[in-house]
Amino acid sequence: MEASPRAARYLNIDPGEMILTLVRLVSHQERPLLLNKAYLVSDPRLPIVESELEASSLTGLFSGQGNSFIKKVFLKIEPCFLAPAEAANLHTTVTMPSFKIRYTFFNFQDRAIGSGWFLTPMDNLSLCSKIGVWDEDGEGTEDI
Repeated sequence: MEASPRAARYLNIDPGEMILTLVRLVSHQERPLLLNKAYLVSDPRLPIVESELEASSLTGLFSGQGNSFIKKVFLKIEPCFLAPAEAANLHTTVTMPSFKIRYTFFNFQDRAIGSGWFLTPMDNLSLCSKIGVWDEDGEGTEDI
């Protein structure tokens, strides 16, 4: 499709340039967990779609491992409310507080090649971080 002004801004390209749009619903045990929308640079010579699918699996997104095409990722997590269609896809209500996880992937030329976001109700996401020197197994953190 042609890049809208919004998509062009995310990818740092001119509006009207050709891009790919990816929309998917990630479920677990038939329960929808995440709604994902992404804008991708359209370049048939490069594995951009494959890189997006691999890196935006969330495991790849947070670990930064397993992808040799993506140099870096900008990530922002912010609270949000869902639009009616988004809430319907996620089997929840528009009044359910949710999170939007925004990301932009950059290649080794520091060019944005993909940008998008995940939406998920707040009860699907728990953020944890360890600071300091920890044993490898992290024993004792489950109860905190």
